[in-house]
Amino acid sequence: MNLFKLLITLQYTVLLMPQSVSFSPKLSLLPPRKTHSPLLSTPSSSSSSSYTPEELEKSLSKMTKFTNQYLKNTRTYVSSDPSVPSLVIKGLALHKLELGKPLCPCRYYDDKSAAAKEGYWNCPCVPMRETKTCHCKLFLTEDDWCRGESTSIDLETVKEEVERKEREEGEDVIFGDGEEEEDDDGGGFELEFDE
Repeated sequence: MNLFKLLITLQYTVLLMPQSVSFSPKLSLLPPRKTHSPLLSTPSSSSSSSYTPEELEKSLSKMTKFTNQYLKNTRTYVSSDPSVPSLVIKGLALHKLELGKPLCPCRYYDDKSAAAKEGYWNCPCVPMRETKTCHCKLFLTEDDWCRGESTSIDLETVKEEVERKEREEGEDVIFGDGEEEEDDDGGGFELEFDE
């Protein structure tokens, strides 16, 4: 794994950590796969909001169009790794469905609804609008070391990358054939710390 992918993986791993994690000698950084972050999974049956794969695809389409328009207007680039903008776009699409606003999916919120109403972290967030600083690495400036050459991303790439990542993680594939695969290994990986 090259350095870029390792850094991105670590960034998302930390963001996907369950809130109840405490640092101990043996730490699992990811929750069981069936309760993964909304960036990588469909809503659970216990979720207060539910939507169909068609609604998610429509939201993904709108967020992809928004992303491309904002990339054009700000003269910014997408990451050289297409999974990065794809997963961020999916997170934005999910928040748009759940909260009515494209709240940044790469941050932790005590109250997502309140944060969405406040608007500071709604995409494009205030730091992006004011200083072209995108914490999610969705909109990258020309001098950003992980930017690619592209100034747009298409919906098919977004869907392909989301499906690929979900298959890698053993999640339910949203746009696939509708069949779910069982995964009972508990997910995640463990880090060993010296005591």
